[in-house]
Amino acid sequence: MFSKWKWADFKSHFYRPVTAVILLALAVSLAGSVALAYLKQAADKHAVEVLSVVADLQAEQLERRLAEEQVRVRQIADGSYLALEVENWLQSGAPLDNIRTDILRQLSEVQDSYRYLGLAVLDIHAVPWLSTSPMTVRVDAPIRSLARQAVAQNETLLSLPFMVSILPDKQIVQDLLAPVVARDAAGSRIAGAILFRRDWASFVEFLTQRRSDGGSLEAMLVASQDREVVYLNELRHSTNAALNLRTSLAAGRAVAVMAVQGATGVVHGLDYRNAPVLAAVRQLQGAPWQLVVQKDRKEIYQSVYSKAAMLSGLALLFVLSALGVLYVWFGRQSRVFQRDHEQRYRAVIGNVHDGIVWHTYRGRIVDVNDRFCALLGYSREDLIGANLSDFESRDSFRSSGNRVERIAKAGGLAMEGEYISKDQTLRSVHINSQLLSPAHEGLIQSFVRDDTERKRAEEALKHHEDELRALIENAPAPMLVFEAAGQKTLQANLSFYRTYGYSLKELPHAAQWWALACPDESKRQEAEAVWQKLLAEAMSGKGVLKPVEVRLTGKDGVDHSVQLHGLAMGGRMLVVLIDVSMSKQAEQLWSETIKKLEDRLQQARHREELADSELAAVSERAHQLTLKMETVWQDTHGFIADLAHEIRNPMNAILGFTEILGSMIDDKICQEHLEAIKANGDRLMALVDHVYELAHLETGSLNIQYAPVNPRYVLNEIWQAFEVACKQKNLYFHLEIDPEVPAALLLDEIRFRQVLMGVVGYAVKTTDQGGIKAHVSREPLENDESRIRLAISVRDTGKGIPREQHELIFKPFNRLSRQKSSSNGGPGFNLAISQSLMQKMGGRIELESEPGQGSEFWIVYDSVDVAATLPETDSGAVMTEEIELPPAAILVADDVPYNRALLKAYLPDPSLTLIEAANGEEVLEHVRQDHPDVILMDMTMPVMDGYETVKQLKANPDSARIPVIAITASEVADTRTHTEAMGCDGYLIKPVSRLQLLREMAKFLPKRVPAPKPEAAAPAPAEQPPVPEIHARWPELLERLKNECLPQWQEVREKMYMKHVRALAKQVNALGQEYQADALQAWAGELQREAKQQDLQKISETLAEFSRLLDSIEAAVLNSPAADT
Repeated sequence: MFSKWKWADFKSHFYRPVTAVILLALAVSLAGSVALAYLKQAADKHAVEVLSVVADLQAEQLERRLAEEQVRVRQIADGSYLALEVENWLQSGAPLDNIRTDILRQLSEVQDSYRYLGLAVLDIHAVPWLSTSPMTVRVDAPIRSLARQAVAQNETLLSLPFMVSILPDKQIVQDLLAPVVARDAAGSRIAGAILFRRDWASFVEFLTQRRSDGGSLEAMLVASQDREVVYLNELRHSTNAALNLRTSLAAGRAVAVMAVQGATGVVHGLDYRNAPVLAAVRQLQGAPWQLVVQKDRKEIYQSVYSKAAMLSGLALLFVLSALGVLYVWFGRQSRVFQRDHEQRYRAVIGNVHDGIVWHTYRGRIVDVNDRFCALLGYSREDLIGANLSDFESRDSFRSSGNRVERIAKAGGLAMEGEYISKDQTLRSVHINSQLLSPAHEGLIQSFVRDDTERKRAEEALKHHEDELRALIENAPAPMLVFEAAGQKTLQANLSFYRTYGYSLKELPHAAQWWALACPDESKRQEAEAVWQKLLAEAMSGKGVLKPVEVRLTGKDGVDHSVQLHGLAMGGRMLVVLIDVSMSKQAEQLWSETIKKLEDRLQQARHREELADSELAAVSERAHQLTLKMETVWQDTHGFIADLAHEIRNPMNAILGFTEILGSMIDDKICQEHLEAIKANGDRLMALVDHVYELAHLETGSLNIQYAPVNPRYVLNEIWQAFEVACKQKNLYFHLEIDPEVPAALLLDEIRFRQVLMGVVGYAVKTTDQGGIKAHVSREPLENDESRIRLAISVRDTGKGIPREQHELIFKPFNRLSRQKSSSNGGPGFNLAISQSLMQKMGGRIELESEPGQGSEFWIVYDSVDVAATLPETDSGAVMTEEIELPPAAILVADDVPYNRALLKAYLPDPSLTLIEAANGEEVLEHVRQDHPDVILMDMTMPVMDGYETVKQLKANPDSARIPVIAITASEVADTRTHTEAMGCDGYLIKPVSRLQLLREMAKFLPKRVPAPKPEAAAPAPAEQPPVPEIHARWPELLERLKNECLPQWQEVREKMYMKHVRALAKQVNALGQEYQADALQAWAGELQREAKQQDLQKISETLAEFSRLLDSIEAAVLNSPAADT
């Protein structure tokens, strides 16, 4: 509901720290940029040094290898190398197969060299005596000699054709290949081709030097041809290749320009792949090539980028840390500003003269200010939660259409209407609505201004204007009404039309009137000048025009001698045209008319002043009424607390002595009367608690305490609590619990039980036939296994509730129209408190009902935490009936005698010494004399109250350790905290039952549990008398267990109702006693103890043992002598 902070607030308080963080981030970014530039520069410098060294080494290696290859190629080119080898083979006279093998070996050794250094390329694939795979040989004299020898040995060399091997680049090969035709000794032709290498321009070596860090330096040879750079790469000894790539200098590559110019050094540029590189260029000696050793710039900066990333991460971490600190500081400051802003907003809202109401889309009022309460005459508590439409006059708002849609679409809406106040009077209001939040049910803020008095004044003024208009229209003298500023004609009466013949449409302006009434231009200008002068005097404040005589012409052409009389009236000018011949009559008529007009005007002014004074008085009365309402609310809240305190004191005695009499009287009729007294007393105390809790809910001071709760325990208790009432009304009550409902949920057990009691109690109260069915289910929440949606449906077969009364049922003591004549009554406080509690716990109660179809209430928790385990119960705790207090001196302090008598009646044990005191001074005296073991202290006593008494007791070392149990009738939220702070060790709220008193005292006095009765020792087996009659009846026992107990046992295991558990234990115990079966009695006793403690886990384990116990009895029956016979 509170408006958002303005930018000025943010700028004034948070501008500097935010600016500091932004400047810090910019400084870190600038420092990072400078550091990155420095690292790049250092990386470039190191790369230049490495490239220079590598280029020098590679150039030296290539120059040395070129020299070696030149010598080798010259030997091969003149034929001396291979020719000498072939001649040696022929002269050796070795067998042809050996020669063939040697040739193949030699050729394979030099194959890579002569393939591209000027050899004849012959395909002798099919020559059977030489090779079965492609091979290249040289066509010269040794080959021809070899061919001649083959012919001499009757080997057919020309049996298959020779194929020429062509290199991939046909354009280049065309210039380098020349066909060759040779003949052997027999004159046969040998076809082939010789590959000539005209220069060294096609010799290429591609070198790559790897580094340990994964990077690489690429070295290649380049040559210049026709102002282009030819890159000679990817050429190996084992692959055919041609010139690889040509790069034009027009591309602007620095590496290419440097190579063409023959310059050496290191340069930044682009290579033939348009990749940025750092290259070192060297000119080779003895060859027309340059050596280029280059490295990709990305690889150079890779380490730089990794370092920059690390520095950026550190900088980002630093900035995020600063932002985190700022976020924490901003959060703290924002809470302070929000609190101050809320206080200022409350103060401003309280001083606004208009009423303000905050409501949802559906009209549910969320909050109102004091002015709005004063406008309608209701208290703030009556308005909050009600529907705004209940206070609206529907006819007055019908023209506004769908206001919610218009507000949601436009963000705001201004309208007028009427509200119905508490005294059933209509209040005219002007409403200005604004949409604050569209989320959920929406939140609309409406400023309501009370326009009742203004509307009345306007209506009165309009009435006077109508009377004045009627007076002018029916006046016997001709009259005109002009607009003083623009001189527009506003009215012409009937007498004017009859006299001059002109209608209002013919005289839209004073200029047209003068043009028609004074046809003579000279007279018209004179008349208009006099008219304008008099008009200016009248408008300046004189009010009344000085009479002016003029001659006017009517529509019929008749001239009239007219005396003009005028009166200025709030921006308008009234002109009366009186015939001079009738001057006396006209003067009299004029004076009367003027007098009437002045009287009317004076009355209107008087009424306006009266309305203003009444508005001021109403505003002051509304302010005083608001102050009184605040005082009344504070007094009412205090009255409720005092009333609860005063009721609890006598109810403590009534309920307490009723409990004591119930334990003393055995007469059934008296017991019923006492139960009626106790039931109505409990109902009265419940009503007091409900009123008090409703007051806490209205003020928002009720606290919700969450703890692990087993919902099945609570639901079973509710079922047991209403089972008797349902049977009395002959109603069924079915309870179904989804097996998937967790065994432990985080709930406020007291409030959870209170909501269930309210809803189920209303269903039982309003249902006369049929019954009630309760169903509990759960739904898992998406992406959150630790929470569930819990829904409890309570459906009855009652008369049902009309839809228009669904909201009324959740208001305190709003009886429905159908219930006014019914004995069931209304919902009281139960449903109102239940709905408020559910909203406090983040849930809601929904209602679905139609007349004649019953009602269905839905208790819905949208999000409930699933608890890991339930708190461990004190399984060894002694039940109330078994508590015996040790001998002790107990001091009872209460100023009311019957309260002391009640506490004495609760403690009849003769081993307990009871000492009485009526005020704090007597308590101090008895403590000094009697040294009690426990003090039961009423906190409200005369002379010296309980608080001061406890303070003095705890301040004295001799009495500081005596336990003090505070007994008070006050249930103010901070009473318990205050008593504990004063030093009280225990705390009880009136009315106090005997059970509560014993439990509280047992905390400070050691429990004394009665010793178990000694069991008679079992006789020795040899001394046990035979019991044939028992074994003879065990088959009958087994049959009864199966027929009577087994079905009930199965039902108990499924539903786990405590009442059925106790009934099963009682039935099995009775059978055990009847048939003298000790095992059955022991099992039944264990089940009864666990049912008293309501330990579901142990009950389940004990119930599981019943089937094994039944099996053992059956086995004993089968193995008994009676079974054998």
